Amino acid sequence: MARATRPYYYANNDLSNLAGSSDINFEYFSGFSKEQKIKSIESMHREILAKFNNAKILEISKASTNYLGQKLSAFNLTLNLNNGLHDVKASVERFFQGSKKFQNGGPFEELFFDQTLHPKRYERLKESGDFIGFELFGKSYSTTPTTYFYDWLYITALKQNKALAIELSEYEIFTDIEFNPKKSFSCQAKSVALFLGLQKEGMLEQATKDADSFLEFYKTQIKKDELFSLFSTS
Repeated sequence: MARATRPYYYANNDLSNLAGSSDINFEYFSGFSKEQKIKSIESMHREILAKFNNAKILEISKASTNYLGQKLSAFNLTLNLNNGLHDVKASVERFFQGSKKFQNGGPFEELFFDQTLHPKRYERLKESGDFIGFELFGKSYSTTPTTYFYDWLYITALKQNKALAIELSEYEIFTDIEFNPKKSFSCQAKSVALFLGLQKEGMLEQATKDADSFLEFYKTQIKKDELFSLFSTS
């Protein structure tokens, strides 16, 4: 029987760590089919419920059996951004992948407009050399903290999709079966928890009024988190 350890996320009252997380070990069903992923999700949620009876858990991915979780997948959650001439509408995943710059290419704005191109399997993303940063409509975005740009895109999209954001208040714990911290950094379940944490603390509008404000907020959170870690381990 294969087992896996993955994080789950929740909105935290700790200002130094608004997106709380913990790891859970569960029976994992390998395979790429949706059926196998659903089995893994159900197994993961059972283990969480064994710790937190009656907790309201939402899986956020295309494999989610909950319509809200599917809509909140970065592949489905849409975002409107202005390119200086007009608004451009695309999924969070398309904006994220299409904004990547490499030594020999990018950004790839065609991903924003051509729905026939897969945002993660697009060949130019794999054939353009080493990753060097993000650029969206002529503006460069910091690569540190590591998940800043992804969280900025996702939270901005969630602010625009108010009906989905309202429904989120019914849930307490968020998972993403597609996310493996050993293979990637950004996680849509974590972005949701951060959004709710900001909202609960009344900091959402101030911290996310623009990308630069969010970066300053994000850096402050990282610094506080590091200080908290230092004191808690002394």
